[in-house]
Amino acid sequence: MIIPLIMTGNKLGYNAGQFGNDWEDEASIYYHKSGSSGSSFGRFGHIAISVDDKVYTFGRYSGDNTKDGDGTLIVIDKTQYLNYYTKTRNEDVTEYQLKDDDNRDKKIKSYFDVIIKEARGKNTTSRGWKGHITKDKYHLLNWSCVVITERSLNNSKNGFGNYKSPDGYTKNLSNIYNNSLFGGYFLKNGKAYLKSNKDNNPINKVIVHKKAKGK
Repeated sequence: MIIPLIMTGNKLGYNAGQFGNDWEDEASIYYHKSGSSGSSFGRFGHIAISVDDKVYTFGRYSGDNTKDGDGTLIVIDKTQYLNYYTKTRNEDVTEYQLKDDDNRDKKIKSYFDVIIKEARGKNTTSRGWKGHITKDKYHLLNWSCVVITERSLNNSKNGFGNYKSPDGYTKNLSNIYNNSLFGGYFLKNGKAYLKSNKDNNPINKVIVHKKAKGK
């Protein structure tokens, strides 16, 4: 099957529902932002990570928009996650596909396995997603979607810096991938790099999953 592509700068863009197979087994980091000021996702955007087609997404899924309180970790199929945000929420989702690293992926999964094992309970969100209430309560600076994603990578001595906001985190990812003049900070096998190059760049490609309805 031929999948129509949209070129967005030097990125690949896919229309909603047009998910290829060439990247599906790779670990990826996702970023999206609704533009709504009424929620944390709207104000700051959201970061999630996937391994083996399972997305690990963490946030205040309790139904209120306060910045602190119970945090819920949800594990959901990648296609379901992308369909929800591109079609139902009508948001572009940027996917930073990481280069193949089986050891890293195992460490990421084991990190989340521990969080699930230590969870204080379970939660079903208003959209019907089932999740685990984490032992530590959600905190915008200390235990958030960015923090939990970065720590899962740190579990394998990898990562993309101690950022607190999804916007800052994703700008660093873009700088790394584009080998920007400003460079980018990342950890690879415990060694810090301040600028990427083609050989050691940990990001394989950037894919923009386009929202379903216009602008």
